[in-house]
Amino acid sequence: LKLQFLYLIGSIDRPTPCPYTPPGETPVALIMSEPPAKKKNTSRLLVIYTGGTIGMMPSARGFVPAKGYMGEKLHTLPQFHCAAAAERVNTTHAMPVSGHGVVVGYDILEYDPLLDSCNLSDADWRRIAGDIAAHYDRYDAFLVLHGTDTMAYTASALSFMLGGGLGKSVVVTGSQIPLSQPRNDGMSNLEGALYIAGHYVIPEVLLYFSNRLLRGNRAVKADASRLAAFTSPNHPEVATVAIGVDVNWHLVRPSPTVPFAPVAVFEREVATVQLFPGLTPEALRRQLAPPLKGVVLRTYGAGNAPDGNAQFLAVLKEASDRGLVIVNITQCWHGMVEGHYATGVALREAGVIAGRDMTPESALVKMGWLLGQGLPPAEVAAKMQQSLRGELTQASEVMFSLKDSSFLRAVYTTLKQEKEQQGGGGGADDSCGYQMLQDALLPTLLCSTAHVGDTAELAAMVQDGVDLSAADYDGRTALHLAAAGGKADAVKLMVDAVGCDVNAADRHHHTPLWDAVHAAEDGCIDLLLAAGAELRVPAEEWATTCLALAAKNDAAALTRWFRAGADPAVADYDKRTALHVAASTGQRAALDVLLTSLREQGKLAAMVNAADVHGATALRDAVDHGCDECAAALRGAGGELGLTAAQLSARLCAFAHENDVVALERYLRNGAAADTTDYDRRTALHVAAAEGHGEAVRVLLAHKASIALKDRWGNTPHDEAAAHGAGQDVLAVLSP
Repeated sequence: LKLQFLYLIGSIDRPTPCPYTPPGETPVALIMSEPPAKKKNTSRLLVIYTGGTIGMMPSARGFVPAKGYMGEKLHTLPQFHCAAAAERVNTTHAMPVSGHGVVVGYDILEYDPLLDSCNLSDADWRRIAGDIAAHYDRYDAFLVLHGTDTMAYTASALSFMLGGGLGKSVVVTGSQIPLSQPRNDGMSNLEGALYIAGHYVIPEVLLYFSNRLLRGNRAVKADASRLAAFTSPNHPEVATVAIGVDVNWHLVRPSPTVPFAPVAVFEREVATVQLFPGLTPEALRRQLAPPLKGVVLRTYGAGNAPDGNAQFLAVLKEASDRGLVIVNITQCWHGMVEGHYATGVALREAGVIAGRDMTPESALVKMGWLLGQGLPPAEVAAKMQQSLRGELTQASEVMFSLKDSSFLRAVYTTLKQEKEQQGGGGGADDSCGYQMLQDALLPTLLCSTAHVGDTAELAAMVQDGVDLSAADYDGRTALHLAAAGGKADAVKLMVDAVGCDVNAADRHHHTPLWDAVHAAEDGCIDLLLAAGAELRVPAEEWATTCLALAAKNDAAALTRWFRAGADPAVADYDKRTALHVAASTGQRAALDVLLTSLREQGKLAAMVNAADVHGATALRDAVDHGCDECAAALRGAGGELGLTAAQLSARLCAFAHENDVVALERYLRNGAAADTTDYDRRTALHVAAAEGHGEAVRVLLAHKASIALKDRWGNTPHDEAAAHGAGQDVLAVLSP
């Protein structure tokens, strides 16, 4: 079931698969739960725990993998295990029900022995691929816990070995600091990876680290010490995790059209050779000598190597002629091997093929995988230049664009001429074929023409009788594209002259006005509002957006959304409003916009003291986080702390006991009554006096705290000060 930003996994009954063991491997004994009888809004994952930093424990020789620790540790953490949820999905572990109503259950397959990733080999890649294959029909997705040092190699290897028929998410993750340490990144990485794998169907091998989801065969380890250890130099993130999860669905590989059929093979006679100034032909010849079958040659810049050294090029030509596959990869992180320079052309003439923008890890693993299938060198060379799993950018992906209005006009003219010819006497079959072609192409042509703002062509289409309200495969109309692209003239044409539906919704339930607001196109917003357009944004999506804008203090964007009719009185799954977020993070500009909008819509009184699931109001959040300007603004708008007398007295007495005059002053200044008493009828002044905290005493007295109140033993604050030996300065100010 696809919702706005969420592909929910629906489990189905499947036969139990036959056990699969890669050739030469020992079968793994695994005790697992049976598939659940009820599978509504549930997702079952298999966590393959290979080892790595994430599950290590300290020892005399440093951190080492600890057998059995991972499962035991996760059982003790509420975010990773809820007994009731696990019973519901019948797995050994389960996360609590998510905000989307999904229970993510998981079993753990722990390898024995657990390995540091430096010790992994291609045999371990085959083992992981084999375990996924063996349990493919039993689980909805797979998570591989792995050490970071060779994680990019494993993610690349699995992307090829699992084949083009992979229809489920396979997420690889780990950590820089073990879970056994109080401060670690394993918690967030594991929780994020489980959430992604359990909620989203992204049918490829992915690497999740530090709130970023990367295509596995595009990822590289970029930092040995920072927590954001991985990056994807030549490919955008597939998804990012913040307050919400933003998946770039246009980057996700399409669902497979072939059956799942892993090919877990690898040829070990491959290597990486890096050029450096002064590398001699003799040294290069030794590195390329048999029995080597494939080499990733890391060159300079855009794929360049010395072209003035005939012996150097002759060595490469000699190796290539005898069947050695040589792939040219740049030493640069960004960019690709293109062969624009003579030095790059010389390599091509020597039989070296361009690897474009593949990572070194992906190129090496891909080559070993292709050679492991026994393919002839010529076929391996050809496939190395093709995108098999999204590992490289092919020339065709960047050389063609629908943004060229002359191309659009040519296609439309051809369709128009074909229609005229059909009207002049074509057969019924020809007419039917034309109509199918027109129905398929016209909406896309309309949208593309609107996106580039070609109003003349749009007007010509109207004259030809084309319906500009036609929607493409995503339900998007030309008005959506013009609004999103800020093409005000095209919007005006479609709204005024043509009368397009200004509230047409695409498959994400977004209207043209939503597109214009999201793209910050004020001119288009004005035109659409004047034509009666509405946002009609789904409540859950808008709540996430609104709170995120408040957190970023994006007052301009909030103003734009509210001008377009968005509701400022929304809350997330924890009942936190944008006021809570702005107040707790000190975002005064955003807070002012929110208060103004709520006041204008007559919702301020109802929202200014709205409490989240923890009972906190926005004012209390501002006070607790020391955001004085936001607290003052909320207080002026009628905000209250929202604490019971017992809760307030406990806080004031604690502040007084610790002589925390800043917190004490902040609470008293924002509506806390200084004479609030606890269960013993003691006030904060009693506590401050007993502790001899003169500063706290003076702050309380400045806020009209009474020196005459008696606790249940009949003691005044002065009595407490005298009994506990407070200084004369305290006794003096407390004297009747």
